[in-house]
Order: sequence, then C-alpha cells, then structure tokens
Amino acid sequence: MRGLAHGRTMGDDRRVHLDSGAIVDEVDLEGLGLLTARYHRDGEGWTATFTLTAEPQDDLAVCHRLVAPTLADARRAVPLAAAFLAGDSLEGPGIRL
Repeated sequence: MRGLAHGRTMGDDRRVHLDSGAIVDEVDLEGLGLLTARYHRDGEGWTATFTLTAEPQDDLAVCHRLVAPTLADARRAVPLAAAFLAGDSLEGPGIRL
C-alpha cells in the first residue's frame, strides 16, 4: 500500500455487509490487527468510524471518525488513518488526513 512507511498491507479477506443503514467493512491489517469500519452518508459527505483492536489485547481499542467526499475516498482513508494512529509515518504528496 503506497504511503505507508513500514509497508503495512491489507489482507485479501475483506468482509462487507449492511447493518442499520451503514456499510460495514471488517479488515485484517497486517501488523495492526482487526479493524471494523462503518460508513454512512450524511450532510458532510461519507463518514467513516472505525475501531482498531490490538491483538491479543482485545480489551484495548482505538476509535476514530473521519469524513470524506466519496465512499471510495473514505474506504481508502481508513487503513491510512489506522496506520497513522498506530505510529506509522505517511509519505507521498496525495496523502491528506
């Protein structure tokens, strides 16, 4: 994945479903753990909220909210935001959080 200093990658096993009007992604990010993201459209654009759980410490989690103009932008931004919150530096001119 471009822009991540330590080369974190997203697993191929991507589970997506609808829940209470929101699109829900469950993504395994190598080196970070399981990330569950919820996307919904509101007046600001597409809001993504996610919880990143550090395995094996499943009682410790980081929760975050971001807003993007499109669903595609929001889905691309979530793994970058998770890596940033985990301490990775971001590179590249197109990276904006």
